[in-house]
Amino acid sequence: MFGFIFCILKIFAFSKDYQTVLEVIKRLHRDTEYKTIYDLFGVYSFTSTSAVQKKFVKLITAKETPPRINLPLKDFKNLVTACYDVIKNKKSAYDEILNNRYLMYDDKKNYTNSRYMIAASLLALLLSLDLVFYCYNFIKYLSLTKSEIEDESNSKKKKKARKNAVIKNMTKPDMYIYKGYKKIMSLLGK
Repeated sequence: MFGFIFCILKIFAFSKDYQTVLEVIKRLHRDTEYKTIYDLFGVYSFTSTSAVQKKFVKLITAKETPPRINLPLKDFKNLVTACYDVIKNKKSAYDEILNNRYLMYDDKKNYTNSRYMIAASLLALLLSLDLVFYCYNFIKYLSLTKSEIEDESNSKKKKKARKNAVIKNMTKPDMYIYKGYKKIMSLLGK
């Protein structure tokens, strides 16, 4: 039980890390022209934290904001502090977000494929429902024809009537998609 609770709490902690990192990234994109936190500090992703700390101290002790940032000095220092906190404490979550663009839930590119996925899911649902109805009708067809054939052999007086009923009911069921395909082809004249 303790392990289960620990796993749940760990999942919530990871999601909170991602949420915090995403908020800092949004602030960085909204208030500056930089694309990543690494660009803000002028370092690479594999740079050690001590080198990042030196850049952080240099940016915090600056008397005015750099030219690419249109923020007051106090807001700039708050942003730099938040970015340094992400690099120092949540670097793995930040690197994972950089490597996987689907974690950026506000990115419009993430939702371009969702319409296709919804359409494909609906098509798969329709096909599976059509298959279920086809199987149901086919089993019903098999059971009806067997019972009618047995009734036909027992009663000789109604042989002709039963034979006609069996022939009428003996049509094999088709899938609705196949019926639609046949109708479309007949309309097109092929």
